[in-house]
Amino acid sequence: MASEFPGCILCRRFCSAGPSIYVQGCRICQDCEKKIVSVTVDDPAYEIYVEKLKEIWSQAG
Repeated sequence: MASEFPGCILCRRFCSAGPSIYVQGCRICQDCEKKIVSVTVDDPAYEIYVEKLKEIWSQAG
C-alpha cells in the first residue's frame, strides 16, 4: 500500500527529491530517519515514533 501523500509520513513535511526511505510504501524523510535511529528509550519522542511506525505497519494488513 503506497502512501498518496508526497511528503514524510511522520513529520508531514514535503520531501525534497533527495534520498528517503520507504516503509510499507510510506516515505520517511532523512531528518526523521536520523531522529529515529538516534532516539533513546528515555526520550519523550521515542513513544511518538513507536506509535507512528505502528500506524504504518497496521496499514499493511
